[in-house]
Amino acid sequence: MKRILLLALIVAVTTPTTHALRIDPAPDPGAGGGSSSRRLSPADFKLNMVVTQASGDLDRWLATEPGGNRRSRPREFRANQKGSVHLVLTGFKIAQMEAVGLTAEVQLYGPDGKLLWRHPDLARSAWGRPRQGYLALVPEVTFAFDQADKAGVYTYRATVTDTNRTTIARAEEKIIFLN
Repeated sequence: MKRILLLALIVAVTTPTTHALRIDPAPDPGAGGGSSSRRLSPADFKLNMVVTQASGDLDRWLATEPGGNRRSRPREFRANQKGSVHLVLTGFKIAQMEAVGLTAEVQLYGPDGKLLWRHPDLARSAWGRPRQGYLALVPEVTFAFDQADKAGVYTYRATVTDTNRTTIARAEEKIIFLN
């Protein structure tokens, strides 16, 4: 499994075009236990939650200059309107032969602050350009509100752990449902 991951990583790092990169979300059993048994420190990369309404929104966000305004703003949605939340790591550097071990957890909180949904193991793969410093985790979270949902501000929270470097990054975004 590590050889396959390493080969995929080498291809992704050395090829200038965008490629998919498989991530093993399980901690390495030979590394002395899972990330829960190790102390986590703040990551040197930034976790961005990019809320999109249209297919080109993420590409436009990624095309923004690194020093530019890359923060996505709260998005407004109506019933049955589809949206996506993308987890994008910026400033993510990969040494040439380094394995990648990322886990991601996503939570959705309602307008009343109650936890509505949790996905504890979201990261399955990633795509991007590690040499340019970004990776987008796959799959993204897709959503749509129903007519019966309560109007108000919903909060998505995400946590990404780099199990190889024992670092962690967190982010949150607001989504407004207008019923």
